[in-house]
Amino acid sequence: KRLDNGNWRIGVHIAAPGLGFEPGDRLDEIASRRLSTVYMPGQKITMLPEALVERYTLAAGRRCPALSLYLEVTPEYAVVGQESALDHVEIAANLRHEALEPVFNGATVVSREGDYAYKDELLLLWDFTTKLKEGRGKGDSSRNFPDYNFAVVDDRVAITERHRDTPIDRVVSELMIHTNATWGKELAEADFAGIYRNQEGGKVRMSVSPGAHQGLGVTHYMWSSSPLRRYVDLVNQRQLIARLEGKPAPYGNRD
Repeated sequence: KRLDNGNWRIGVHIAAPGLGFEPGDRLDEIASRRLSTVYMPGQKITMLPEALVERYTLAAGRRCPALSLYLEVTPEYAVVGQESALDHVEIAANLRHEALEPVFNGATVVSREGDYAYKDELLLLWDFTTKLKEGRGKGDSSRNFPDYNFAVVDDRVAITERHRDTPIDRVVSELMIHTNATWGKELAEADFAGIYRNQEGGKVRMSVSPGAHQGLGVTHYMWSSSPLRRYVDLVNQRQLIARLEGKPAPYGNRD
């Protein structure tokens, strides 16, 4: 939303299953055994029971608990303020990739043509996340390797090529990178244990010691944006929730 001083307030909202159950209880035992949601063409095996996923997912038309990062952004797309919060958010709509791609794509973000829901907000996010990417030293590159979509059609797996770093991809990925980097730094500065993803000399490793991720161009990085489908993110989210609530960390450095 637009602020009185002319800046923008942009919220990044992450589902908060870390509020729903404690480390070591029955649901946590299920998640810690599975560790991740498994995806395959046409179906998936969820890390958490589907009823729990349904309860916490950010579904349209509901008021949902969330772990949020609020950014104050100038008209020139500089971040001049940040605040993490536990709150509830009203979900107005879920913008699905297959419906959004035909109207919000590489051509339309340049031409600014077309009429579609949330156009102004999406174009603002596109311009902002392009600046975020440039700020990490990752400007547009001609080395844009293809990605692939997989679907089951008439009992056969259909594979179609899709380009990476589309406007949808960039908006989501840059906001997630910024959020994971910000929250990684917050945990480190609060001296709360966390599981970090570090990269040095081309080698990526998971570590309980915070460090830079050279490939992404950030000083701290940890997985925290997908707690419904990755156990590492759920662990880190619990640490963040405890810090925001002023409670002792549920995990220590040697846990």
